[in-house]
Amino acid sequence: MRQVQIEILFQNGEIQEIRQDYKKMNLLDFSAIQGKPIEKWFSSAESDYEEWHGLEKAVAVDDPNASYAYEFHGPKKEKLEFNQCVETQIKGRVGLWLSEEQVAQKYIATAELAWKDGEVSEALWGYQIAAEEYHSVPAMKWIAEYHYRGYQDNKQKNQPDAEKWLDIALQYWRMAAENQDTEIQFQLGMRFQKGEDVAVDLTEAAKWYGMAAENENAEAQFYMANAYSAGTGVKQDNEKAANWYRQAAEQGHGQAQLDYADCCFEGKGRPADKNEAVIWYQKAAEKGLEKAQLALANCLWNGVGIACTPASAAHWYQKAAQQGNAEAQNKFGDCLTKGIGVPQNTEEAEKYYNLSAQQGNTEAEYHYAACRFQKGDYAQAWLYYQRSADKGYTLAQYELGLGYEKGKFGEEKAELAFQSMRKAALDGYAPAQLKLGEYFENGAGIVKNPVQAAKWYREAANQGLAEAQYRLGKCCKTGSSFGIVQSDEEAACWYDKAAEQGHTKAQNNLGVCYMVGSGVKKDTEMAEKWLKKAAKAGLVEAQLNYAQCCEILGDTEKAVHWYQEAAKQGDFKARVRLAECYNSGIGVEKNPEQAAYWCEEAEKNKADAAEDKIKTLAEVQRETAQCYMDGIGVGKNIVKAATLYQAAAKNDDTEAQFEYANCSYYGLGAKQSFRTATYWYTKAADKGHARAMNSLGGCCLQGEGAPKSLKDSVRWFEKAAKLGLAEAQYMMGECCRKGTGVEKSANKAAEWYEKAAEQEYAPAQYRLGCCYEDKDGKTYDAFKAAELFRKAAEKDEKDAQYHYGRCCEMGKGVPQDLKEAGKWYQKAANNGCAEAQYILGTWYEKGNEVVAKDKVRTKELYLKAAKQKYAKAELAYAICQEEDALWRSAENWYGNVLSNKDASNEIVAEAQYRMGRLYEEVKKDPNTAEIYYIDASSSGHAEAQYRLGMWFKNGASVPTKYDKEQAVKCFARAAKQGHPEAEYWYGNCLLYGIGVPKNAKEGFNWYLASANHGLADAMNGVGFCYEMGNGIAKNMDCAAVWYMKAAEKGHSRGLYHLGDCYKNGCGVEANQTKAFECYQKAERAAAAKGGDAEVEYELGCCYETGSGTEKSPSQAFSWYKKAAQKGHVDAEFELAGCYLNGTGVKEGRAAAFNWCQKAAESGKTEAKLLLGMLYIVGYGVPQNWSKGAKLVRAAADAGNADAQEGMVLLYGMGLGVRRNMKKAREYGNRAVAQGSKDAKKQLQDIEEMYKNPVVSVFLTVSSPFWKSWMKKQLKEQLKEEGMK
Repeated sequence: MRQVQIEILFQNGEIQEIRQDYKKMNLLDFSAIQGKPIEKWFSSAESDYEEWHGLEKAVAVDDPNASYAYEFHGPKKEKLEFNQCVETQIKGRVGLWLSEEQVAQKYIATAELAWKDGEVSEALWGYQIAAEEYHSVPAMKWIAEYHYRGYQDNKQKNQPDAEKWLDIALQYWRMAAENQDTEIQFQLGMRFQKGEDVAVDLTEAAKWYGMAAENENAEAQFYMANAYSAGTGVKQDNEKAANWYRQAAEQGHGQAQLDYADCCFEGKGRPADKNEAVIWYQKAAEKGLEKAQLALANCLWNGVGIACTPASAAHWYQKAAQQGNAEAQNKFGDCLTKGIGVPQNTEEAEKYYNLSAQQGNTEAEYHYAACRFQKGDYAQAWLYYQRSADKGYTLAQYELGLGYEKGKFGEEKAELAFQSMRKAALDGYAPAQLKLGEYFENGAGIVKNPVQAAKWYREAANQGLAEAQYRLGKCCKTGSSFGIVQSDEEAACWYDKAAEQGHTKAQNNLGVCYMVGSGVKKDTEMAEKWLKKAAKAGLVEAQLNYAQCCEILGDTEKAVHWYQEAAKQGDFKARVRLAECYNSGIGVEKNPEQAAYWCEEAEKNKADAAEDKIKTLAEVQRETAQCYMDGIGVGKNIVKAATLYQAAAKNDDTEAQFEYANCSYYGLGAKQSFRTATYWYTKAADKGHARAMNSLGGCCLQGEGAPKSLKDSVRWFEKAAKLGLAEAQYMMGECCRKGTGVEKSANKAAEWYEKAAEQEYAPAQYRLGCCYEDKDGKTYDAFKAAELFRKAAEKDEKDAQYHYGRCCEMGKGVPQDLKEAGKWYQKAANNGCAEAQYILGTWYEKGNEVVAKDKVRTKELYLKAAKQKYAKAELAYAICQEEDALWRSAENWYGNVLSNKDASNEIVAEAQYRMGRLYEEVKKDPNTAEIYYIDASSSGHAEAQYRLGMWFKNGASVPTKYDKEQAVKCFARAAKQGHPEAEYWYGNCLLYGIGVPKNAKEGFNWYLASANHGLADAMNGVGFCYEMGNGIAKNMDCAAVWYMKAAEKGHSRGLYHLGDCYKNGCGVEANQTKAFECYQKAERAAAAKGGDAEVEYELGCCYETGSGTEKSPSQAFSWYKKAAQKGHVDAEFELAGCYLNGTGVKEGRAAAFNWCQKAAESGKTEAKLLLGMLYIVGYGVPQNWSKGAKLVRAAADAGNADAQEGMVLLYGMGLGVRRNMKKAREYGNRAVAQGSKDAKKQLQDIEEMYKNPVVSVFLTVSSPFWKSWMKKQLKEQLKEEGMK
């Protein structure tokens, strides 16, 4: 009974395909056979054709009782339903009789027993019955094996019938195979495939393999798959090949799984199904098949048929690579290189590339070359690139070309680069075609040929290479030079193609096309779309264009954002525009700091910038610099300002050149350099910048940074002035006024001032006002002057404010108004006008109706002006410091005055004088003081001349070469300048002939001049001259008048002399009380200077005698003593009398003697007489006739009549001296001549007495005449003391 193999393919509940014995039958409608016996599904064509409509070819089955084997392909659920259907149809078809298999087993059992018994023939018969009658496959195999062993034995023995044995074996193997013994079928297939004991017969092999395959032998199925795939022994049939691969794969055959996976992947012999392919690749890979591992890794790597899983891909690449698979080694090298799926490890990657390359893997050779190239091993890189390229590997050809282009393989070889690149290009490699286009466009390695360039760009562009499309678009934009018709439309088309692929430059160009309507209809929305894409991709040109687009659309904030993005990438235009935005507040708040930052950034990459953009940058730099300079919108930073001005100046901005020149000139934020300033002033001036011309004129004027040249200075001033620059017109006025570089002309100066003033230029208005005020080039007009001063003052011109204040103070051209004057002085002072600060200082120093006296404010103002080197203020502040006993500070400021070139001679002289006084009175350095006095005197300083005269007069610290004559000269110089003290002393010198011939009259006149200047000393001196008739006729009335004037000023000597006048009734009516009061006032006035001995003496006299006051011996004693202690000789004598008589003090002989002796030593005649008497009588001192006589004689010689009378006695009686009547007579005559009544009589009596010697001796010792005289003298002395 024959078995028929039926295959039914179910899909989605319908029969899709039916096969009988592996042959595809026409599809029947499932409903047409539903419920029919399965064996009737395939009946003979004759009986069932009509019933089986749609069946084009029926299959005839020899035996109606043939059995059917069913195989179902389809979903599990449908398979279950089909199996149930089959069971229902064939149920009960197996009969109750013994089957052939059961009968065959019985024969085989009998044969086995016979074989064991050695009955070979019986055994062979039993096996043959079972095999031939009952189709027992085991029996067939036994017989075949038995004969094959016989074949081998006979063959080994070289028996001629050996082949018969083989034929019988083959016969029974075939029988077993035909009875579906899979093993034998497979073995027979192998014998015919390999020619084992038979001739190779692939058709026969395929037959038997096919039968084994039908019986689900995986190896046979695999062979059949290969046979159908290659058409070996069978007709080539990919579909059958795929089917057999599948069946073998399902049985776990690894290679079949791999091959079936390939079929699924490639759609070879079956519909392509990448997902199913991956499943089978994985099964095969897990069995260790390297190719499966490689294929699976590829799928995982590329995400084909399965999710992209780099880590898993790398795992399988590594597995395959470790088995030596060259492609896997190359791929795993890629993983390691890129760090995809595994940690990046370029060294390890290189090893795998090398392993693969050694096996000749072309791609690996390329990669290994790339590794060596990166390491600088260009020799190895070239070798492997060359190997790969020689095998036609396009990428290697491409890289080889790049290496030649860059000179990495020896010298730069453009021709070799071109050749290698051309090969890759001809192979259709788009990047190489692009590169070849570049070579033709640039003439690299080949003659420049734009036409060929465009051709190759087009080749690459047609392959969809975005860069080539972009370049081709540019070619179309250009047109004819590339051998194509210029076409904005085609350019836009290619830009569009490249843009769609994300080519940023093309997106940018396309956006521009839409923005301007080039090749496409103008469309701002499309422009924004493409520019935004390119901008977001980071293309700086697009960011810039998109920003501009946003500005056009009015979205300035977004524009600023994209300017920032472009600026961050270094785009010059964006940085400049961003600086403009921050500077002007476009899309952002004004921020000069950010503007400055972007200016600095723009400076870094301006090298290739267009001239207009650099100009824009310069303008922004200048404007931002101004913000920093003025502190507008940002903290004031002059260094930053100067830096920005410099940058703008270098970028040829004229105004910035001028401003940076100013920075350099004044040291504002930059190192002060006149040379640098002049350089930039010249740059700006040469381009017609009027203010730069003016400044350059100033530099030439001062010789700052340029040779000093008045001519050049005026030339530049005049150029600027003629351009209408008020400052320059003003400077021309200054030059004409001073005769600087031009002929001095007040009229021309006034003309220039007037031109500048008409432009409301404050300094010119001020100076023009001066012209009107000073009649300098203009007729005097106080009103116009004041008006011009006011206008300039209102513009904050400090000098004008000061002058207008003076006008208000003095009522010149405006009503006098101190309050208004103070207001303008204050404004001027606040603006730093030193003159105004000084004037206000004098106001606060003295106080007036506008300001109260304020020493602190005075010093503040003087200091402010002094710090500006205003000499008057320096001097005034130094004086303030001196008054505050801040000697060192005062000295420093006096020194400043002396070093001030602008200080007048008068100011310098005053400073010299005061410095001299400081050295004299504070530092006690008369030598230095003298130097300063001399300098001041030479400068005409009257006080210094006076003081120096006093030094010369008194001989204080004056070198010996100077004398009284020098004093007179100094006094004369000072006196002639009206110096009161100098007038007084000069008059004194003339009156008394000190250092100059005596000239009492002229001396009196100088006294009078000084007195008229209010000097009390001089008033007293004039009074004294009138009293004494010195230089003027004696006149006590006039004397008293002048004494009274001196007294009114508190002059102690004037008061003293006035007291004498009242005491003696000279020039005034005698009045002892007024005399006493004058003496008292004189004493108080003199007390500050330590007192006046004469005044004190007179007070003593008043108190002693009670003249003008109550009598007071104690007060008399006190004042005598004060005067005596000052060396007043009369007071000394009177004090001695007080001690002698106990007047106002206890009697004191010693004190009386001492004070009498002092008076005598001072030349007091009466004191000498009294002292002599004290020695003679031994009062307060041991008695000493000799000393006493000597002192009396001294008094007598001085003309004292009493002393002369005493000498008559002493010489006449020989007391203390040798008796000498002649001398006695001489002194007697002197005394008589002075009116002495007793002297002559005493002389006569002495002569009579000495006629008796005894009596004469007695008289010598105790002469009654002597005692009488002595008593008389003492009484008179005491009487006089009492009267006083």
